Amino acid sequence: MILRVMTFGSLKFHDPDYSCGMATIAIDGQSPEALQQHLHSRQKVRTGQIDWEDVQGIRISPHIYNTTDELDRLVEGIRKMSH
Repeated sequence: MILRVMTFGSLKFHDPDYSCGMATIAIDGQSPEALQQHLHSRQKVRTGQIDWEDVQGIRISPHIYNTTDELDRLVEGIRKMSH
């Protein structure tokens, strides 16, 4: 999944070397709140907002999704917001 979404131009991972079962991502020009709302309302994917001193984005936990369809919805939602 990470390899698929890393091709989206405006997407950035916060500390990808430390990503594992969870990752924090941001999309240039999108607030964490807007990204979280889009993924929930349109893709039915839940995420957590992160807004700390130097990290703003959403926390995704792909290890909790059970089906390929759920992962595909997550990736599609990220793709839509990053273009």
